[in-house]
Formats: sequence, C-alpha cells, structure tokens
Amino acid sequence: MFPGEKLNSLEELFQKTMEEYEQRSSTLAQLADEAKELNDDSTVNFLRDLEKEQQHDGLLLQTILDEVRSAKLAGMCPVADRPTCSECRVASATLIIIGANALRR
Repeated sequence: MFPGEKLNSLEELFQKTMEEYEQRSSTLAQLADEAKELNDDSTVNFLRDLEKEQQHDGLLLQTILDEVRSAKLAGMCPVADRPTCSECRVASATLIIIGANALRR
C-alpha cells in the first residue's frame, strides 16, 4: 500500500495486505533460491527461517480476510469505513499487531 492510498473497505484493505504479503513471500523464495545457487548456506538458512515466520502471518491474514468477507456477505458490515461489527474490530486489531511484528523484524 502506498501512503495516503484510499481504500474503500476493510475487505479491500486486507486484500491489498494479502497481495503485499504474497509479493514478499515470493521475493524471499527467489532470494533463497539465488543464495542456494551461490552455495551461501548461512543466507539460505536465514531466509528459510524468515519464510517460516512469514507463513504464520500469511495464515492469519487469510483467515481474517475470509472472516471479513463472511461478515460482509452476512450483512454485518453495512458501512465499510465505520466498522462496527466485532469481526471488523478484531480484524483491525490483528492487522495492527501483524504490522507491528513486521516492523520489529
């Protein structure tokens, strides 16, 4: 996401976050493959460990995105920019936690 980018719904926010996660995962895998070709075992190990950590975040993001979509289909999120349902509040809090974890790395 770009600073100041306008997103229209919580679903769009999580979809965009998921796309960025997938791009990071792909980049990590490419870097690990390149390090393996160069026989740089310490870098390969580091990147593979990082990939494992990222997988957990990806599972959380996908679960939240699925829940947000389910809530939307059930009519629980009538106003996208003012989330009032418990799923939206949990999803927002989780995104903040995932973002904070990513910044610490």
